[in-house]
Amino acid sequence: MSTRAEQRRARVEEVFLAALESPEGERAGLLDRECAGDAELRAEVESLLSHGDPGFMDSKDAPGRGLATHLATHADRTMGAGEAGEAPELEPGRMVGRFRVMERLGAGGMGVVYVAEQDRPRRTVALKVMRGAGSERLLRRFEFEAEVLGRLQHPGIAQVYEAGSWEEAGVRRAYIALELVRGESIVKYAARAGLGTRERLGLIARVCDAIQHAHQAGVIHRDIKPANILVDESGQPKLLDFGVARPSDIEGHVTTISAGVGRIIGTIPYMSPEQVGGDARGVDTRTDVYAIGVVLFELLVGKLPLDLTGRSLPEAARIIRDEPSARLSSIDRTLKGEVETIVQKAMEKDRDRRYRSAAALGDDLRRYLRGEPILAKQDSPLYILGKNLTRYRNWAAAAVILVAGVLGFGVYAAVQADQSRGLAAEADAARRRADRTAERLAHELRSSTIENARLVGKTGGFAPAERVLWGEFVRDPGSLHARWGLWELYATQKLLLAEAAHEGNINACVLSPDGSVFLTGGADRAVRAWSYPSMRSLGEWARVEGVVTDVNVSPDGSAVLVSDDSGGVRMIAAGGAAPRWAVREDRAVRRAVFAGGGGVVATLVDGGVVVFRDAATGSEVRRERLSTAGADVAVSADGERLAVGLNNSTVVVMGLDGGVVRTVRGHEAGGVRSVCFGADGRDVYSGGWDRTILRTSLETGEVLARYPAPNGAVVSLARSPDGSAIASAGWWRVELHDPSTLERVKTFPSPSSVSDVSFSPDGAVLLGAVNNGEVRGWDLEPRARLGLPGHTGRVSGAVSPTGVLAATGDSAGVLRLWEVPSGRLLGSLRAHRGRVRAIVFDRTRPWVVTTGDDRVLRVWDLRDGSMVRSFVGVLDESVRGAALSADGRLLVFPSVDGTAPIVETDGWRLVATLPRQGYAYIGMAFSPDGSSLVTTNRSSWLQRWDPRTGAKLAEVPPHMGGTWWAPVYSSDGSRLVVTDWLKRVGDFEPESLKINEILDGHAALVASASFSPKDSRMVASASSDGTVRVWDLDDRRTLTTIEVADGCEALCSEFAPDGKTLLVTGTNGHAFLMDLAYYERHMAGHAGMHLARESGEGGAMPEGAERVVAWRGAVMSAGWPRLGQRPDAEPVDHPAWVSGEALRAWSARGEAGVR
Repeated sequence: MSTRAEQRRARVEEVFLAALESPEGERAGLLDRECAGDAELRAEVESLLSHGDPGFMDSKDAPGRGLATHLATHADRTMGAGEAGEAPELEPGRMVGRFRVMERLGAGGMGVVYVAEQDRPRRTVALKVMRGAGSERLLRRFEFEAEVLGRLQHPGIAQVYEAGSWEEAGVRRAYIALELVRGESIVKYAARAGLGTRERLGLIARVCDAIQHAHQAGVIHRDIKPANILVDESGQPKLLDFGVARPSDIEGHVTTISAGVGRIIGTIPYMSPEQVGGDARGVDTRTDVYAIGVVLFELLVGKLPLDLTGRSLPEAARIIRDEPSARLSSIDRTLKGEVETIVQKAMEKDRDRRYRSAAALGDDLRRYLRGEPILAKQDSPLYILGKNLTRYRNWAAAAVILVAGVLGFGVYAAVQADQSRGLAAEADAARRRADRTAERLAHELRSSTIENARLVGKTGGFAPAERVLWGEFVRDPGSLHARWGLWELYATQKLLLAEAAHEGNINACVLSPDGSVFLTGGADRAVRAWSYPSMRSLGEWARVEGVVTDVNVSPDGSAVLVSDDSGGVRMIAAGGAAPRWAVREDRAVRRAVFAGGGGVVATLVDGGVVVFRDAATGSEVRRERLSTAGADVAVSADGERLAVGLNNSTVVVMGLDGGVVRTVRGHEAGGVRSVCFGADGRDVYSGGWDRTILRTSLETGEVLARYPAPNGAVVSLARSPDGSAIASAGWWRVELHDPSTLERVKTFPSPSSVSDVSFSPDGAVLLGAVNNGEVRGWDLEPRARLGLPGHTGRVSGAVSPTGVLAATGDSAGVLRLWEVPSGRLLGSLRAHRGRVRAIVFDRTRPWVVTTGDDRVLRVWDLRDGSMVRSFVGVLDESVRGAALSADGRLLVFPSVDGTAPIVETDGWRLVATLPRQGYAYIGMAFSPDGSSLVTTNRSSWLQRWDPRTGAKLAEVPPHMGGTWWAPVYSSDGSRLVVTDWLKRVGDFEPESLKINEILDGHAALVASASFSPKDSRMVASASSDGTVRVWDLDDRRTLTTIEVADGCEALCSEFAPDGKTLLVTGTNGHAFLMDLAYYERHMAGHAGMHLARESGEGGAMPEGAERVVAWRGAVMSAGWPRLGQRPDAEPVDHPAWVSGEALRAWSARGEAGVR
C-alpha cells in the first residue's frame, strides 16, 4: 500500500473511532468539524458507521475480527466492488453437491452457513457456502479455510467432510461441508452444567489438545475466544472458525491470506500484546496460548483479566501491552496458588515467559488435576522488581541502577559457578529433547500431508492424492496411515492396476484367452507382454517398422497378430519367437483380427480395403474394396461376420465371403470410430465422432438405443464375455453401459484419453490403453465383502479361534455356523426363543456360548449340536454381555438380580459373584491371562475385578455423561478399549483404567469393538450410525470407514485371527465378511509404477523401497480374491475345530433346537 493510501486509511480510522465513541446526537457536529471540506472522507466514515455495530469494539463475543478487519471487510465491499457479490438465499430442499439445504444457520464475512443433510452416509452437516461468485482473493480465503480444516483431524476440531463447488446461473460457487456442532459456548456450557473448578480445568486441557494438533499441523488460530469454542451434547469441546487462521510456515505456503501491514486480526479482549501490535511476524503459537489463558481466566471467575470497556483501540492496545492483568485470587481467593500460577504463566506479557506450546499448558493443567507438581513457577521477586522498575522508571532510576548492579553481580557469580558443572548434562538433555521434538514434528508433518491427500482424493483429485500417498508409503512402509490412505483411495476408484508400459501412446491392449498374459502395442513400435495380473514384465515380444495399430491373440492362445501404420502385418508365436509370417500392404493397416474360429485373418487397410488371409500361411484369400475408408473392425461371437466402421458414418456388416449382410446408418457426420457385436450377434454397437453410441438391429436396421456420450469421440467399444455390459472409451474417461438401453452404469476417470478397451476373460476386469503410455485395469466386480444371507432382524456374531468358523445369531433365535472365507453355510439350529444376543467361542473346546432375549444362557457342543449346560435368569443387554476366559475355565454373565456370577466350567461350580450395584451389567471381558475381568454397567462406571475372588481392583467414574458399553482387550493384554453410548471409543490403561485417549467419529452408540490379532494398534468399532470404523490407536485417527447398508445399524465387528478378515453384523438381517486385504492387491498393482517414479537419478531406489517390493511380492503371491474360497486346510488337530461333516449331521435335528 502506498504511503498516501496508508495516511488516508489512518485518517478514516481516526475519525471513525472518534465518531463511534461520541454520543449519537453529537456525531453530526463532530463530522462537520473533522471532515470539513472533505466530502469523500465524510461519506466513507458515514458508510462505516451505517455498517458497523456500535458495541462491537467492547464485545467479548465479537465475530472473529478486530477493528481493522472490520474496516477491511467494509473496504472490500465499497472500494473493491465485485469482490464478494451477494447471492440469493438458498431455499430449503435445494441441493448443493450431495447436500440438501434444510435451514439457514448464520452468516460470516466470507459465506453463509446452512444446516444441510447428506444421504450417504446419512448425517446432518453445517454447509458453508461462499457469498456469490467471489473474487480471486475471496476464493483463496475460502479455499484456505477448507485446506486448514482438511489438514486438521481431531475430535476437538469441527471436522470437514467435503469441499467442492457447483454452478448456478453460469456462476461457480464454492462450499465446505463441516461437522454440525450443536452446543453452546464453553463459558455458557460450564455455567449451565454447574461445572466445578476441576471440570473447567479439564475442559480447557482438552481444548489445548485440539489447539496443539492445529499447531503441529502448521496452523495458528489467532481468534480463540469462548464464542469459538462450543461444547456439544456429549461434553466434547469443539474449536471452530479458522477463517482468520494462518499457516505457521506462511512464507513457504502456497495459499496465504495477506493481513496487510499493521492490520489487527483477532478479538481485542483475547489478543496478546504482540497481536495488538499488528506485526504478523511477531505472532506465533504462543499467541494462541495467551488467548487460552484469557479464556481460562474468564471460565473460572466470569470476568476478563483486563477491563477494556469503553476504551479506544489505541488505549486498549496499550493496556494489553503494559498494564498487569488481574490475578484470579483478587476475584476468588480459593484459586490462589497453583491454578493462579498456571493462568498467569499462560497470560505473560513476554511471550518467551509463556508456556511454549498449548500442549505444555494442557500438561500442567493435568498435572494439577492428578495432584502432581506443576512446572509453572510463580514470578520471582527479582522479576517482579524488574517489571515494576520498568513501569516506574521516572521515580526510581537511581535505585534501579544500584539494585540491578548488585543483583547482576550475584547472578553472574552464580551462573559462572553452575555453568561448568551442568554444561555437559544440559547439552546432552537438550540434544535428546531436540531429537524427540524433530521426530515428533516430522511425524506430524507426514500425518498432515497424508490427511491432506486423503481429503483431495475424496473430493475428486485422484492423481495428486495417489502421488502423495505413494511417496509417503514408500518412505515408510510401516505407516498404517499411508497404507490405509491408499487402501481407501483404491476402494473408491476400483482401479486394480496401472503400469507405465510404453513411451507415448498405447494403441492396443488385449489379454490372452486363458487370462495369463497381457499384451500391449504402442507408438514406440514395440509389442510388450506382461504376466497377468501381477504385471511382471515378460519382455518385448516384437518390434515393428511403424506405429503399432492393433494386437490380437488367436483363440487357442498360440499366436499373436500385429499390425502397424507402415502397412506391416505379422503373425508371431506366443512368447515372442520369430514371425511365422509377415506381409506388407502399400498403406497403413488400421486393424488386424482373427475370424472363422482363428483360421482367417482380416485386416483393414487405409483407403477402405478389407483383406482376408489364411491364418496359417498369411497368403491372401480375398480383397474387398469398400465405399470409403474405415476406422475399426469387429468380429461376431461365432467368428463368421465382420462389422466395419466407415468414415461416411455407416457400419458395413459382411460375411467371410465378402458379401455385405447389412449397412447400418444413424450416425451424423464425422464417421464411425468404433464397433462391436452384441453377444448373440443380432445387434451391432457403434461409436462415432458425433459423440454418440448406437445399438442397431442387424435384422431390421432399426436403431434400438442411442446414447449421447459426454466423453468426446467414442474411440473404442468392447463387449463383456457374457454380454452383460458394453464398455466405451473416449477423450476423458471410460464408461460402462447397459447393453439394452446403453444407459451409463459406471464411470472410470483416466489421466488421458483411452484408445482401446478390452475385458478379461471372466469379465471381472476392464483393461484400457491410455495415451500417456500407461495401461490400466478397473475392478468391475469388487469382492471385498461376502454376504451371509438368511438372517432376520438384529444379527450378532463371533469368529472361532481358528478363524475358519463364524457364528451368527438373529432375532428369530437361529444360530448359524459359516465356513470362512468361503461363506458356506455349515449348519444352523434354533438357539433361543427370541433374539440371540451374545455369541462366544470357547478357545479350548468345540463349544459356543449364546445368550438371548429369553433370558437364558446356553452352552452348545458343536460336534453334535447338543446342549452342554444352560443358565436361566440371564439379563443380557449387549452383544458382549457374556465372556469366557482365554483358557475356557471361567464363564461370567449378567443376572436379572443385578449380580454377575462367575462360574467354573469344569464342574460348573460358582467361583465368585460380582455385587449388585443398583444397575445391570452391560459388557464383560477377561484379560488374556485371566487375571482380570473388566465390566461396564448402567451406572456408567468402568470396573476391574479379580475373577477368582470377586474383589474390585480398580474403577473409573462416568466420563462426560457417557455410559461405557463394551470392553475388549488386545490379544497380548497390553491395551484395553471400551465403547460408549455417547458415540466414543475409549483407550484405557489395562491396570489403572486411566483414560489415554477418547476417539470421536461415530454418530451413535458404539455397540462393540475388536482388536486386530496381528497389530494391536488397529481396532474396529461397530456403531448404530451404520458404520464400522477401523482406527489407529497410536495416531488416534480413523483409517477407514465401512458402511453396512442404508438405514442399518452396525452391531458387531470382529477380526478373524488372520487380521485380514472382519465379520460385520447389523440390523435388517445384514451380516457379511469383509476382506481388509482385498484392496492391497490394487495397491500392489500400482507399486511398480510408483516405485519407478520415486526412484532417484540413475534408478536409485528410495529408502523403504525394498520393503515395498517384498510386500508387493507377498501380496501378489497370495490367493485373491480370498472371500468365496475354501480354507487352505482344515486344522483338524485343533480341539475347537469342528468338521463340516459333523455340522451337517446335526444341522437337520438342530433346526428344532429350543422348543
